[in-house]
This record gives sequence, structure tokens and C-alpha cells, in this order.
Amino acid sequence: MAKVIWDGSAGDNDWSTAANWSTGSVPVASDDVYIGGNAFAGRNSNITAGLNQSAVALASLTIYSDYTGQIGDASTYLQVGATRADIGVQGSGVAVATGSDRLKIDFGSITAATIYVDSSSGTSADADLPPIQLLAANASTDLHVRGNAQVGLAVEDQAETSTIDDVFVSESANVTIGEGVTMGDITIINGNATLKSSVTNATVVSGALTTLGDLTITTLTVRSGGVSSCYSTGTITTLNWLGNVSFSGQAARTVTNANVYLGASGIARYGVVTFTNGVDFIQVGQKDTSIDFGEDYTSTLSSI
Repeated sequence: MAKVIWDGSAGDNDWSTAANWSTGSVPVASDDVYIGGNAFAGRNSNITAGLNQSAVALASLTIYSDYTGQIGDASTYLQVGATRADIGVQGSGVAVATGSDRLKIDFGSITAATIYVDSSSGTSADADLPPIQLLAANASTDLHVRGNAQVGLAVEDQAETSTIDDVFVSESANVTIGEGVTMGDITIINGNATLKSSVTNATVVSGALTTLGDLTITTLTVRSGGVSSCYSTGTITTLNWLGNVSFSGQAARTVTNANVYLGASGIARYGVVTFTNGVDFIQVGQKDTSIDFGEDYTSTLSSI
């Protein structure tokens, strides 16, 4: 295991060039790789060649918040595995800076990764895409996005796919999950996420979740500080409704089991939403909520 720092000395922007690294050697499996920081004058040079490192499983990959170079190009990702990745991290002696406007990394399948993204540039080199674009292909990989980070997972085009376990979005982060993603759960605490793929559990403690496309959610829980705007078609098997949930638009969708709690609000107009097993008001009455179910419908009452 070695500590290897990108210095870009060769000037060719190539990951595979040994002279671009502080050790004089290209990183290999179990190395700790650092990009950015204050170590070398060339630390902000782009990495746009030698991008296929998919057979390498690093111990760690750290990209500091002051790195303003680009990794990858408009159509190509850096392919490299890492047990842990820290992106946009503020290290000791590293100033908070604007960050890179293009970080494209494919963590692949070679090892399960725990990925932390702390910050990103506010602008992107790629129109209509976030500055940080990620791919993964390991069902045990987790993604944690926080701070002011803007991240997309498999969002470049509809053909992109990724496999990941859980996604956590916090603080003021913004995350977009593309339609080709296979994943487990998503949890949002004060962040914002746009979801275009199916998930097992989606939990909005606070912040906002927007769903688009055709997808299924096994359990959607929106707590009192959370907002969910559901533009997607498909089925929500169980909806635990404590915050604001709005089924916007005219596309038909289905909620199999709906549990409504004190303070729930939103829009779920009859004809747009089908509640297969009705709506259960848990220890509350409809008067204790602010849900617009529309008009011209029949409500059948029974005990629960």
C-alpha cells in the first residue's frame, strides 16, 4: 500500500503515465490516491487520458475541494475501483474552493465502494448535467452526498446503467438517480433528490423527493418535515404519509396501502391515484390532515 499523489508533472493529462504521480509509479491495487490539495504545483491539471483503470481496486481515492481540473471528458469516465472514495473533501490546509466542473468516475464492480461526496462546483462543463457524474456496478456500493454537492448517478443518457445499494442525501445536496439504476434504498435528510428508477425504500425525513418516469417503490415514507412530488407512473406498495405528498399531473398511478398520520398534507385526486386498499387514517380523522382528494368520489368507511 502506497500514498500516491497526482502531480501532473508529465503534462500529458494521462493517469497511466508514471511521471504524473508523486511516487513515479502508476497507482496499483490497495494504494491510497490523492488528487488536489497543496502538495504539488501541477495538482489541478486535467486527467483525460489513460482512463481505463477498471482492473485496479484502490484502498482509497480522495479528491480535494480545491481541485479545479477535470477528470474524464464529455463522453468518457475514469474507470477505477476504490474501497472508499472522498470527493470534494476539505483536507487539512486545503481551502474551500469552487471545485471541478467535471468529475466523471465509474467505480465499476471490482470492489464494493463507500462513496462520500462533500461538495462540488456550482457549475458544470456538461450542459444540463451535474458537475459530478458517477457510475457503479456493485450491489454493495453505498453513496453518501452532502454539503452543496450536485451529483448524478447514471444520468448522461438513457442507456447508462448502474447498480448500487443505498443512497443517502443530506444537508443541501442535490442528487439525480437515472432510470437505468438498480438500487436498494434512498434516505433524504434536508437534501433534494430526483428519482427515475425503482427503489425498495424511499424515506424523506426532511427535504424533497421528486419521482419521474415509470417506477415502483416498495415503501415510501414521508415524515412531517418532508416533501414528495410524485410525477411518476407505477406503483407504491406502502405509503406512510406524515408530510406533504403531491401526486402531480394527470398520469395514473397506484398506491396499494396508504397510512395517513397527523399533519399529512398534499394532493391525491381521485382518478389520478388509485388506492387499492383504501386510505387508512391512523389515530386521526380526515379533519386532522390537509389532503385534497378531489371531488365526485365515494368514500366507504370501516374500522382499522
